[in-house]
Amino acid sequence: MPTADSTAPADVGIPNQAPSWRGVPPSDGVMTHSSRRRRAALLAIFLAGSLAARAGDNRLATGTPAAAPAAPDATELAKATQNPVAKMISVPFQNNFNTNMGPDNNQTQYLLNIQPVIPFTLNDDWNLITRTILPVINQPSLYDGMPSPAGLGDLNPSLFLSPAKSGALIWGAGPTMTFPTATANLLGSGKWSAGPAAVALTMQGPWVVGALANQQWSFAGDSDRQEVSQTLIQPFINYNLPDGWYHQQLEGGADVAGVERARGRRRRQGRPHRQPARQPVAPALPQPNQ
Repeated sequence: MPTADSTAPADVGIPNQAPSWRGVPPSDGVMTHSSRRRRAALLAIFLAGSLAARAGDNRLATGTPAAAPAAPDATELAKATQNPVAKMISVPFQNNFNTNMGPDNNQTQYLLNIQPVIPFTLNDDWNLITRTILPVINQPSLYDGMPSPAGLGDLNPSLFLSPAKSGALIWGAGPTMTFPTATANLLGSGKWSAGPAAVALTMQGPWVVGALANQQWSFAGDSDRQEVSQTLIQPFINYNLPDGWYHQQLEGGADVAGVERARGRRRRQGRPHRQPARQPVAPALPQPNQ
């Protein structure tokens, strides 16, 4: 007859035996716990991604900067090119035809001004704007025996220190210089010159109104050439039309005579008289002996 001990379940009397989990062996129970931790981590990652995506949608909906700013329209770009101290790299090519020259008023001088503008940021408050004018001149013969050279004129760099944050009045000031780089005597002064320069303007709606002025004196160069003391005062008035077109009026004073009107799309055309814009270009031409 079996004893009581022989009929007892196999796990009875075994201390510290962990009960099975729904019939799964204890070792499998440890794997299930690790699986639950992985599921919790995946759920946390999913929730974090959902919150980040929703935050991005909110930034787009509320206008928080999330994309590059829109490019300025053609009219604003045209106005910027009319600002002599704009913080914008540009290389204008200015064509000028000076007509009615010579004793019979039947000669035309062609003048191309290459005018690169390169700005530099000095700090949060100030910019340095470099403006250089290199003239290319085709000088006609005005009388018998006068040569008719074509080539480079004198190089005219200017430096303008300008506030980085301008108000209604935009201005700049600094030195201007002339280097005797002319390839022929008739195309330049033969002198090194320098002096102060300043520009001031305002932009009100479609209008750009201002003035540029400088004064230069020679301090070195060919001793046989005439000394230079030259003043340039140039007011300008621009009216901007749609799509980047504008009407420009330039009026010169001192060494600059006449009025120039031009219609262009970020360019200038017209009929200047003796001096083109922002540049004392052609030197005084010799006259025939009387």
